[in-house]
Amino acid sequence: DARSGSAGDDSARDSDRPVDLGVSFEDTAPENNATMRYSSTFFNATTAMAQSVSGSRTTAQKKVQRLLNNHWTEIVLGGVITLNFLLILLETDSRAWYPGRGTVTKPRWLVDLEWVCLAIFCTELALRIF
Repeated sequence: DARSGSAGDDSARDSDRPVDLGVSFEDTAPENNATMRYSSTFFNATTAMAQSVSGSRTTAQKKVQRLLNNHWTEIVLGGVITLNFLLILLETDSRAWYPGRGTVTKPRWLVDLEWVCLAIFCTELALRIF
């Protein structure tokens, strides 16, 4: 085999050898629709995996999924993201107003709201993993 080289061949290093991924440039030519076959095979495999997983979900998992995909939940989470953005702006702005003081003590309400945002983000992440 020309690609494997010989054990004594110093000119061919492992990193210089081509890797066979099972798809050549000729396979993706439009005239033989190979690209369509590969993508439809991937789609069918992905769909089958999703159906097998969704079929084994518990009632609690289905309720959590419905809750997370709810329109109002997405609006609330978008509001929390916007609030967090504004808190970051306020924190940055307070540091810019007092540049020579070193560390500026943040107001307690700002710290508390940042922790609330973090708790909401972590809860959402945990529910999505569930």
